Amino acid sequence: MERGAITKVAVFLTAFLLVGLTCVIVSLNEMQLQQIMAASHSAFTTFATQISINGSSPAPSPPPPAFRLLIGILTLPDNYQRRNIIRLVYGSQKPKISQIDVKFVFCNLTKEEQRVLVALEIMRFDDIIILNCTENMNSGKTFTFFSSLPNMLDSPARSRPPPYDYIMKADDDIFFRLNRLEESLVDKPREDMYYGFVIPCDSMDPFDKYMSGMGYILSWDLVEFVTNSSFARNHSAGPEDMMTGEWLSAGGVAKHRYNNKPAMYDYPIPVPIDSCSHDFIPDTIAVHRLKDHAKWVRTLKYFNFTDNLKPHGMIRIPVIICSLFFVVVGVVLISQAHVQEIMREGDGAFSRSTAANNSSDFHFFKATITHQADPTPTIPAPSFRLLIGVFTDPRKYLHRNFLRLVYGTQRPELSEIDIKFVFCNLTDEEQQVFVAVEIMRFDDIIILNCSEKEDGGKTYSYLSSMPYMFDTPRGSRPAPYDYVMKVDDDTFVHIGELEESMKGMAREDMYCGFQSSCQKMDQARSPSMAYVLSWDLTELVGGSSDPKAQQVGLQQLLAGDGWQREGRRAAKNRYSGKAYMYDSPGTHACGHELNPNTIAIYGLKDERKWIQALTYFNMTSNLKPSKFYHIP
Repeated sequence: MERGAITKVAVFLTAFLLVGLTCVIVSLNEMQLQQIMAASHSAFTTFATQISINGSSPAPSPPPPAFRLLIGILTLPDNYQRRNIIRLVYGSQKPKISQIDVKFVFCNLTKEEQRVLVALEIMRFDDIIILNCTENMNSGKTFTFFSSLPNMLDSPARSRPPPYDYIMKADDDIFFRLNRLEESLVDKPREDMYYGFVIPCDSMDPFDKYMSGMGYILSWDLVEFVTNSSFARNHSAGPEDMMTGEWLSAGGVAKHRYNNKPAMYDYPIPVPIDSCSHDFIPDTIAVHRLKDHAKWVRTLKYFNFTDNLKPHGMIRIPVIICSLFFVVVGVVLISQAHVQEIMREGDGAFSRSTAANNSSDFHFFKATITHQADPTPTIPAPSFRLLIGVFTDPRKYLHRNFLRLVYGTQRPELSEIDIKFVFCNLTDEEQQVFVAVEIMRFDDIIILNCSEKEDGGKTYSYLSSMPYMFDTPRGSRPAPYDYVMKVDDDTFVHIGELEESMKGMAREDMYCGFQSSCQKMDQARSPSMAYVLSWDLTELVGGSSDPKAQQVGLQQLLAGDGWQREGRRAAKNRYSGKAYMYDSPGTHACGHELNPNTIAIYGLKDERKWIQALTYFNMTSNLKPSKFYHIP
């Protein structure tokens, strides 16, 4: 071959390899690079932790926050979906130098379902203030909010230090970037301060009129002023943001005023109707008028909100990168990322505390670390470990939030029970953004490599993926869980009764559920509402060479003639939960009246049935009294 031809080939191959290497690096950035870095960081953290635990010097106390801010988001009791989005968005942001607390604010509850669901929200998140007022927008709700705070926070007039330096009133359709917000506040006065987006839209003078109701801040002394102002009390009705400005002007207060244009603005629209709206800018503090999912998605994408999502084997959110190159060589990398590079982050994503986002939300059983110089009794090992996979659809954001309330307020006494939501590949941009934020906030989702359709192999994918997700070779012991449960998202599982019922069950070759025939009491098969397998049976499913395994349901696999192990039918230890696992009352023959010893109720297809079940089992009985709310 001529030298010129050899050179051309060499250049081509070099370029090809560089493109490939670039794609791999970008792919690693999306799927694996953070994991590799996290592993090295984990090693350092472990070493540092050993020093602080074994050494004689205690870890230094964190510095006090630069300031303390309470954000009160004025909303309505029925706006569950909006609260779900806002919890995801603010719960996934961590202020660097300040303390920022977020509370939802509304007036007295008026419906039975509100009393149940809002009580569960308070028990689960403790982020709601219920004012003693009738729900309104411009008839005194904002005044009631400000004037109630000193009593709620047990802060007598002029007592110092105050519970918060600043109080914000915000709408429920605004997105604040908390790090930008705290940067803009850190050098502001702690007294006599009024901060926001000045009205009218084209004004830049903070003393012009008043700050827009999208989101404005008062220093604590101004909150005290409003509380004690007879003028404010007698002029509480009217456009709330304008009235706040009038209260302050009439009292000759708020000498320090700050307008945050253009960093605060209304959502960009193709043809702006006024100068309150403009295009996204990198230095944004807040975007207002996010009235629907599409606007939230576009806003979060612009600010790369999900960039901090840590990759691991239980999630598979696709990113289109170097697609032509990966058609040639990337299939191996993708399959490795999806199958082999599972759970390389230490102890596993199911069981880690995820201190970075304070969301060890469904890992109920806590282990303790004992200091060598001061031994402390350790918590005994759990009696068993159970993973509950709730089968659902990626689009059911609100229902997942509701189930987080139901299960997050139940605590097993002796076992370790983890709950994850299970669905197949994401199919649109909205899912990719919102599900990513859910994972960042709660870390309670498994995304399988399958399609969402009936009898499409979802159950097989779930069970057969277990050993790979936990990097557990078949037959290795101890297994990460003793049992794995599959449950539908319209089934209520009573955690305490489930735990009690499983204490004496076999740890291997075990199959438990509600048999498919409503009249029979044998243990032949269990329908899809809810059933439990011992870990070794998930290994059996994953190791099956049966070509039908991916097309037929689990019940047929375990009971079918072709599925035998060591010359016998699998799952010799079978338990029926009949009488304590049943359909919702009034559905069909498998349903009956609610039972105090219920393990699971299936077929809760609407809010009314859920409220009936939760009320029967007194799910809100542990709600603690507080000055922040009163639920009759």
